[in-house]
Amino acid sequence: IDIEMMKRLGSRVNIIPVIGRSDSLTPRELVLFKQRIMNDIAQYEIPVFSFPNGEDEEDEETVEENAELRAMMPFAVVGCEEVVNEDGRPVRVRNYPWGMVQVDNDEHSDFDRLRYVLLNSHIGDLRDRTQNEIYELYRTEKLSGATAAGPMDDMSGMQQAMPVA
Repeated sequence: IDIEMMKRLGSRVNIIPVIGRSDSLTPRELVLFKQRIMNDIAQYEIPVFSFPNGEDEEDEETVEENAELRAMMPFAVVGCEEVVNEDGRPVRVRNYPWGMVQVDNDEHSDFDRLRYVLLNSHIGDLRDRTQNEIYELYRTEKLSGATAAGPMDDMSGMQQAMPVA
């Protein structure tokens, strides 16, 4: 169901793959899980947001950053249950009997990097793709009347396949 939903949503929204509660995986399991997700994305041709590859980019630093971000996908994030005071500053953490996972610590979670990408460094790229590709595709479908069998209009199969709680 997830694969089919992402394939259908990919023509309507920017998809950035994220692994939630990644602190439940060992570092090795996380690496393998990320590889498996990226293999599935490639195999099923799921249209995820691709950080610009920099062919037309003159700034070497931006090219390196985008390559690093592509390598990090899917982003592994940890949610926070509480905020503690550490050295006079608030730190968002998830407490366990054996220690703490800091949400904003790059060694524990990709959350801080993902937040920076979404709200600062790549917001322009996300907006451009939404406006110039996604919206134009939607607009073309609507104007041509092609939505009668469009990917988002026939959701009846998805509703049947989704369990009701």
